[in-house]
Amino acid sequence: MTDLEHTLADLRDRLESVQAEVRRKDERIAALEAELAEPMTSPVVVQWTPEQQRARKLVFKPLEEGWLRIELELRESQWRERGRERVTHFSLTNAPQETALRPGDHR
Repeated sequence: MTDLEHTLADLRDRLESVQAEVRRKDERIAALEAELAEPMTSPVVVQWTPEQQRARKLVFKPLEEGWLRIELELRESQWRERGRERVTHFSLTNAPQETALRPGDHR
């Protein structure tokens, strides 16, 4: 085999490797897209503790249509319901990096 043939064989091997990697990534992307397209079946829970107050949490529980928002407060080591309501839509967002608040920020 000449040097040119060796180089060509190496390039073919690399091409096959890259094509296989692209196929694996395409399959992963397709799986993630399918997962995102499925309706959410698990509750979404947001929990926090305000300064000098009891811990609290919001639970968004999926229903056939919409969500049930449940507000809870921790009292005597037990979560106690403070209120609930049906909601048709909610979303979670994350502030852009430049506007994210840090401890000590007051806006």
